[in-house]
Amino acid sequence: MQADAGEPPFRFNVPSMLGASRVAVRQTLCDFGPWSELAAADLVPAGDGGDPVIEAPVVACATAVAVSGAVAGTRLRVISRAWQGPVGAATANGDRFVDVPLLFPTMPGDELHLETIACGTFQSRAERVFVLPAPERLGAPVRSREPLDDAGGTIEVRGVVLAPSWMSSG
Repeated sequence: MQADAGEPPFRFNVPSMLGASRVAVRQTLCDFGPWSELAAADLVPAGDGGDPVIEAPVVACATAVAVSGAVAGTRLRVISRAWQGPVGAATANGDRFVDVPLLFPTMPGDELHLETIACGTFQSRAERVFVLPAPERLGAPVRSREPLDDAGGTIEVRGVVLAPSWMSSG
């Protein structure tokens, strides 16, 4: 497969890669080289997309929403009734939750739903989540009970309200 340079990001349509475990790309300026080193990645087996849902509650001023239940490789788009279209997108990476960053902070009374593309199949999810007014007082976040050590890794925290970036600068 070949493509000419243009504006990034570069997207290539590829045939089914069933049975393959890795994909690699390389580039050249001339038809016969020299060629760059290969950049390779493991392929994730295609699934049915899972049963992704926007985690409720979603409150006003949120700059991201959490989506659970998405199979790795599923493309997710958050659709807003107020903005009449997509307001955020992400690709599931196999984690339990995917944070989908939003282009605009959420507004109270808005209605959000998901669109997904998994294994080439588009689905518009019927489940709707309503955006609630921001709380007047914030409760303390809750850390999971898993043991922690100083080697790093992931710490799961619940009850976190995301604020617009302009509120935390300075």
